[in-house]
Order: sequence, then structure tokens, then C-alpha cells
Amino acid sequence: MRQFFGCACILIVLLSFSFSPRQPAQAAPMIEYRDPAPFAKAVNPSNTIAIRLGPRLTNAVAATLDFQVFGSQSGLHQGKVVLAEDQRTIIFQPTTAFAFGETVRVSIKSNEIAELDQQSWSFEVVERLVEQTEQVKRLQAELASNRANQPQAEQPTGDLQTLRTLPFNLPPLTVTLAISNTPGYIFVSPFRWQSNYTPNRYILMVDNTGTPIFHQGGGPGNFLLDFRKVAENRLTYYDSSTLNYHVLDEHYQEVGRYQAGNGYQIDYHEFLLQPNGHAIFMIYANIPYDLSPYGGEQNAILTELVLQELDTAGNVVFQWRSSEHIPVGDSSHSLTGSAPVDYIHGNAIEVDTDGHWLISSRHTDEITKINRQTGAVIWRFGGEGNQFQFLDNSPSFFHQHDIRRLANGNLLLYNNWNSLPPSANAFSMAMEYKLDEINKTARLVKSFRTNPDQYGVAMGSAQRLDNGNTGVGWGSTSTLYTEFNPLGQPVFELTTVEPIVSYRAKRYEWQGQPTWPPTLVPESQGNSTTLYYSWNGATEVADYQVYTGPTSASLSLQNTTPKTSFETSTSVVNNAHCFVQVRARNSQGTVLGSSAIAFLASDSCTPNRLYLPSISIQ
Repeated sequence: MRQFFGCACILIVLLSFSFSPRQPAQAAPMIEYRDPAPFAKAVNPSNTIAIRLGPRLTNAVAATLDFQVFGSQSGLHQGKVVLAEDQRTIIFQPTTAFAFGETVRVSIKSNEIAELDQQSWSFEVVERLVEQTEQVKRLQAELASNRANQPQAEQPTGDLQTLRTLPFNLPPLTVTLAISNTPGYIFVSPFRWQSNYTPNRYILMVDNTGTPIFHQGGGPGNFLLDFRKVAENRLTYYDSSTLNYHVLDEHYQEVGRYQAGNGYQIDYHEFLLQPNGHAIFMIYANIPYDLSPYGGEQNAILTELVLQELDTAGNVVFQWRSSEHIPVGDSSHSLTGSAPVDYIHGNAIEVDTDGHWLISSRHTDEITKINRQTGAVIWRFGGEGNQFQFLDNSPSFFHQHDIRRLANGNLLLYNNWNSLPPSANAFSMAMEYKLDEINKTARLVKSFRTNPDQYGVAMGSAQRLDNGNTGVGWGSTSTLYTEFNPLGQPVFELTTVEPIVSYRAKRYEWQGQPTWPPTLVPESQGNSTTLYYSWNGATEVADYQVYTGPTSASLSLQNTTPKTSFETSTSVVNNAHCFVQVRARNSQGTVLGSSAIAFLASDSCTPNRLYLPSISIQ
């Protein structure tokens, strides 16, 4: 009997081993992130379904996942399973959109990943289509709501045309303080903030004399915004005509145009381009919301903040919705009225040194740090949800813009400091805080303000430069940009005329190599012609060579003129110089580009015009 029992035990062990559950081919991962989140409400009907795991996966493993997506009205959804570039985020892209107001249940079956097998959760789709506020109207409403304490301005006056090779309708810019000669150019995108129409929309890059080094017009319309350098050889700006962020390379050629994923419309407040090519930006989404507990309407429309990160394939690899994390009641903005209620109003994103995100939200008066992997709120600084103690009587901030992490670990922001009710003595300033994120304390270590003060009721920016100076874009003021030295003293200032403003104003070093030729404008008077020439966007020009001749085929070097400013000029006598061309060279003497050949109109040169080649005359 003992022998039989022993044999039976061996047999049971063998059978247990043979028929035990299959061991997963890959270690069971931890689920870090799901979107839509379990029990999420007001989900966009075009939303994809994403889940992120701890370890990296292979395409072969991802292909084995079976997503069962069932809508209570739309039924079973077919779709495509995609493994994102991070090899951790798995995305189910439904073939058709979900139905309004339905509950969607997601379950996953996996023969390869034990922890995913039988995973299930549900979410609710937004109950009805809510018209999204036109971005132009939203910007105008934002500005209008803040003008009560802002002096009304006259239409621009002054000389808008001082250089022959610039467009006649460029916004007037003036340098009113130039103690410092910091390297780089100031990037601005001027528009008329008291109108919904700007006849001369431009993005501008200007030097320390206020002269545009690069200009690009957008024609008449609402606005161009947020012109910045976002990578070593990438520029970006937002165009209200296309409702897209546009990305330019060092040749000023468009290499990207960005729109939001999951059926949303990208917002104009922020756009970041990461070293891995991922794009990060904001979305303002209108959803139905019961605001009656806050004194508002029961069937109100709430504007929530949505953050997205797209990989280079356009997949939404991270999405964060403020309504799931920041209480509506924490808003300092009015929650009443029939118009969409913008309770949070995000305006800046900063990728922190640990990879998580810092968010500036104007209508909650706070900086929020969120976990980039999970979406969880790490901490809240400022406003009703503040978790920090302000030390040494350090002031807080109100309706701020443009949060940035500095190399010294401090935080820099632009404090619009809108007061409630509006005060005649209100002013704005940039503020630098030292935060202890463990003990949750904050101390103001520096502030930057002018004398007399500037007051930007809306928009604005703050930037720490490589030389230690701090640049402040004042937003809704005719003073576009002031630069302060480390002692807080103003050393540079760029202004325009009211009502022209710029959403942000920042300084960057930049090397541009345009594909278009230099511009040459001859102006003849009698038998003499003055040549005016420049090259829009070219930053490496050291000098210009002027070539002239009796025919376009027989040009010879007339003179070489160093470039000392954006536009250079030379005078020639027409008798011996009927055709002219300028050639731009760098400091090594290499010709970078040549203008079109221009004909110098005069009685003595007219017969020679037949030698002019079939190219445009500048």
C-alpha cells in the first residue's frame, strides 16, 4: 500500500506539471495607464483606447492581444491594434466612432501576458455633440474679459516703412533700451488684440536694433501666435487660418503640420517638440456639465483642458483630462452664465527634469505637476488646491502664464497678477520660486518688474537666458519684451504701438539658411541708382558682392560691402552699369546666394534690356 501511495504521488506530480496553466512568454507587467480611464465620463466618440505596461513588448506579442470593445448602442467594434514607438503603449483604433451617450465596455484577452488576460473596464461617451468654441472667438472673449482695467488704444501710427527691402505693412517695432547686447533674436508674432482682424499678420525674428531678421506674412486674418524655436533647427507657430501648429526647418520650409488626435482640435497656447520627435500640446474641449452645485446652470457647457502627446506616427500615446483630476470648484473664474465656462484655462506645459509635466492653469491660479506615465497629480502649487507653504511672506501668483523649470532647479513663471476686483495699481512681473517638493515649501527668490510697472492683463512669457538674464514678454501691452540682468535691472526693451501685442516674446539663437534668393531693390534718380539689398532669414551673411555690367551676361565685381545691418546699400552710375546682381557671402568667402539680375532703367541702358534673362526683377 505504501508503495502504491508513493507511485500515485509521483503520478499526480507529473500530471500537475503536464496540465498546469501555460506559463506566460513574457513577465507579467504592471498596468500604468489606461485611456479612457475606468468610469471616465464625457469621452470623445472618436477616442482611441490605450493601455501602457511596465516592460517593453514586441510587435509579435502585441499582435496576440484580443480587444473586445462593445458599445451599449453601437455594439461590437472592430479595429486595429498598434504598438506605439515606446514599445510599452498598446493602442486600439476603432474602425468606427462610438455612439453619443453610450457606455463602452473594454475587455482584453491575452495568451501571452497573464496580467492583461481578462482585463476589463468601462467608460461613458459624451451624451451629445457640443459645438467647440471657435478659437478666434475664444481668444477675443478672453481678451475682452480682461480689458476693463486696460487703457483703450488708438490705431497704430508712425512710419511703417523704413527699409526698402521689407514689406510696407510690417508692425512698427522700436528698441527703447539697449544696454545689453545678448546674442540671439527676439521672436514675436504681433496682432491687434482689440480687433478680430489683423490686416498684416506676421511672425517676426528681430535683432537688437529692432530690425526684422526674418519675417513671414500670413496675409489678413485673425492672428498668428506662439512663434518660437522648439529644437536646434526647428521653428513653430500657430495659424488661426489653418487651425494647425506649423513647424519650419532651418531653411524656413514647412516640415510638419500638427493637429490633435482622438477627434479633438489643437489649441494655440502651447506646443513642444521633444528630442524623440514627439509633439506635446493642449486642447480646449467643451463638454456638457452640471454646474448647479457651483451656482451655475444645470445644463451648462464646461471647457476642460486636455493634454496630448503624439508619437512620430501620430498615435496618441498620452492623454490627460483636467475634469478627471482638478475639481471644478477650485476655479477662480466665474462658473455661471450660458457661454462655455472655461474653468481651468491651461496655457503652458513644461517637461520637467524627471520626465513628468508641469502645467500652468490660469483660471485655477496654479502650477500642477502630473505623472507622465500614469496621469496622476503629483502636486499642486498655488490656487485653491495649493499644497505648498509660502515661506518668508513670499507672495503667491494669480492668472499666471508660462511655467519653466530652470537649470538651478527653481521655477520661473510670468505672473499677470490680475486682481479681483480690478485695481488701478495692478502690475505684472516674472517670479522665480525655490520649491522643496518633499516638504512642500515655496520661497520667492527673485522677481522682475519695470519702473513704471507693466500690466499685462492677458498672455505673456518668462525665459531664463544662457547668460543669466531673464526675458519677459508682457503679453497685452505695447511693450513686447524686456530683458533683465541677474540683478533685476532692465537692460533691453522692445516696444510697438497700441493696440498691437504679442502672445509671447522670447529670445533664441538661430542659424537660418533660406532657399529663396536675396532681395535687391534699385532706386534710380537721374543717371544714378542706389541699390538696396538684404536676405530675409539669412543669419550667416558677412558681406555682399555687387556685380554690374552693360549686359546680364557680362557682369563683373564692382565692390564688396560688409553687412552691418539687415539692409545694405550701394550707389552706382547708370552709364556703365545697366545690369546688377548682389551675391551674399559668409565669413569664409563662400557665396551663399545670389539675387535676381536687375535692370537699371535709364535712357543710356534701355537698348540693353534685351539681354535681360527671363527671370523676375526684384
